[in-house]
Amino acid sequence: MKYLDKCKYFIFIFIFNLSIFVGLFFLLEYSIYKVYHNIESKIFFNVNDEKFKYTIKYPDKIYYLKDFFNKNNLIDIREEFGRNPDGLEYKNKTPIIIFGCSFAYGAYLKYDQTFSYKLAHLLKRPVFNRSFRGESFEFMYYQVADKINSSFFFNDVPPSDEVIYILIPDHFRRSFVFIDNICGTSQRLHYSYKNKTFYLENYNNKFFNLLKSFYITKLLNNLYVNKYLFSDKNIDKVTDIVLQYFIYTRKILQERWNKDIRFTVIFYCVNNNKHAMSLRKKLEKNNFIVIDTNELTDENLYSEKYLADDGAHPSEKAWELLTPLIIKRLNLK
Repeated sequence: MKYLDKCKYFIFIFIFNLSIFVGLFFLLEYSIYKVYHNIESKIFFNVNDEKFKYTIKYPDKIYYLKDFFNKNNLIDIREEFGRNPDGLEYKNKTPIIIFGCSFAYGAYLKYDQTFSYKLAHLLKRPVFNRSFRGESFEFMYYQVADKINSSFFFNDVPPSDEVIYILIPDHFRRSFVFIDNICGTSQRLHYSYKNKTFYLENYNNKFFNLLKSFYITKLLNNLYVNKYLFSDKNIDKVTDIVLQYFIYTRKILQERWNKDIRFTVIFYCVNNNKHAMSLRKKLEKNNFIVIDTNELTDENLYSEKYLADDGAHPSEKAWELLTPLIIKRLNLK
């Protein structure tokens, strides 16, 4: 066989094998997409809209926080903005700041059915709800620490001495996965913690954005994170990092506002979650207040009347029950 013929032969073999590999890879990718689209469409409200696709661009619009918390007091669960402040008509008291996820945000609730609204009007005190659906500890820290977005936070939010974070068990998982669900394409805020410093992930690297959008990558990441979290030997490692989000956030707020802050973490139905129990000890050791909703009431907060229309988030009745109890426990005025 002539040299040129040999080259053509090896090129043909390479292209043929590469085509088979690529074909099998995308068959696997689409199979994963179909399986998890069926599963996740029953869990996440927006999965039905997720098409089979890849992305090299990080969809960063919800992390650019100018006017992010000044546009949405609607019931529409697909709104892409945070809640407006509540109780701005009350001028004689410092505000309360709320951080958290969809539980604190009030998913599936009208603006006047939320925890922040009821807290504001029971106390006749401004409440700034800085939570958002699907978020976790990172979003709290990001708002006060990011070079660009922290300016929006401190322009929008007056100095406060009272901060509340509403925690659910899934926040621990969210802190470690880079995309929340297998069919999703929106990357999560993610920090690495090294040498007592948080480093925000580089979302401008298009190659890594593409790599992370592969369905097999998302699946392996979720499987790894679940295995990591469910290992008892890693509980301390996980909660040590989570603790720092609270310590650093409080430190930044106290330095910017030049006042002491009472920082309360409300555990919403954590039900003896091992990570939550470990974190509670560390929070209390560092002068945070921790309240477990199970300590406030014997009511089953996962019974039908205390759940919103999706059957997972707190209803207005849940906040009607809990808000006065939280006020009493914290002696809020």
